[in-house]
Amino acid sequence: MSADLASAESKLASLEKRIATLEISGDSSTGVSNEAVDAAVQQYQSQVLVRLKEIRDAMKEEGGDVGTIRNERDAAVEENKRLKKEVERLQYRVKHLIKSLEEEERKNEGK
Repeated sequence: MSADLASAESKLASLEKRIATLEISGDSSTGVSNEAVDAAVQQYQSQVLVRLKEIRDAMKEEGGDVGTIRNERDAAVEENKRLKKEVERLQYRVKHLIKSLEEEERKNEGK
């Protein structure tokens, strides 16, 4: 989640540096005034900011709180360990019950 946000912020910083370089150079050979460039850049930055806010909100809705997710994961791992131990214990009991049942059946067949 934060990697996407960091990536977007670095792209935005890169764009701001490029814009600053263009403003400093004052290249008027394109025939576009600095005011028009400034307005276009400001409009683009506003669009990017709105989009970044939407992404952040979506990430919050989808991802939830990271701490909560970690706690749920840890609880699930502990429960999984506990259930595996219980399954092993029950399998052991079944194995011995079957063995005892077979021994009793052999005793009864002999009678």
